[in-house]
Amino acid sequence: MTTAKALCTVSIWALIMSGGAAWAESPNCVDDEGSFAGEATELQDIAELDDGTLYAVDGENSQIFKRASNGLFYGITGGERGHADGPAAAARFMGPYGLASGGDRLYIVDTRGNRLRVLLDDEIYTVAGDGKRGFIDGPRASARFSHPVDGVVMPSGAILIADKLNHAIRRVIVGSNDPTSAVVQTVAGDGVAGSDDGPLDVARFRNPVGVALGPDDSIYVADQGNHSIRRIWPDGVVTTWAGGEYGYFSGSKHAARLGYLGRIASDASGWLFVTDRIIPGVLS
Repeated sequence: MTTAKALCTVSIWALIMSGGAAWAESPNCVDDEGSFAGEATELQDIAELDDGTLYAVDGENSQIFKRASNGLFYGITGGERGHADGPAAAARFMGPYGLASGGDRLYIVDTRGNRLRVLLDDEIYTVAGDGKRGFIDGPRASARFSHPVDGVVMPSGAILIADKLNHAIRRVIVGSNDPTSAVVQTVAGDGVAGSDDGPLDVARFRNPVGVALGPDDSIYVADQGNHSIRRIWPDGVVTTWAGGEYGYFSGSKHAARLGYLGRIASDASGWLFVTDRIIPGVLS
């Protein structure tokens, strides 16, 4: 385990309440030598594996952190920008912004690298994407994304991706025994920005940045450019679930006004939680 930085003052709620970005200042953050960790750190996402292990991602410093038994978060990857698979301590990312947990796998959305990566048994693998921007479905090596931001693991084990600059929701079907045996499909969105509701082949998004699953298998999308939360129903129809105009107004989902949306999450009872970078706090 590398210990270039330790985050000891950032709570999970600090991350959520800041709209997906929290900062750990150096005076209270020390490394394993007892000296101060001098670099401030910006966190974008968190995820918890089935065994309770908690991870955080720092996209600006291309680093993945893991919470140790002492409660501190330690960097476990190389922490230098680039692309390299292999042992976690030597792995490199271009700029990861999203995490998604699935069993014993930690999926990492390498936003600036236009790839989906995975941490499994202390090894980093590339699941899908060749590093170039594009909008291509198909096998892992030829599939392309354009600034993917967030992901969530479905009950089937597939990963949903908010593909921001393709204005689309993508699905990555991963082999149960081999995380690098993957195929990428488009769920909704055709690469053209829009706000159209309707069937999957008609609906359009504008810079989706977050995805979450509801208890009925609906997919909720934080549609940043449309200032709205969109819902993909299990029957394959997309609707505008809340918002649709820029502003700050609480109320019923149709009357609400939303700003610059970030992360979105749901709980077992069906509550949705979304961060709005214009409005401090968490909306529910």
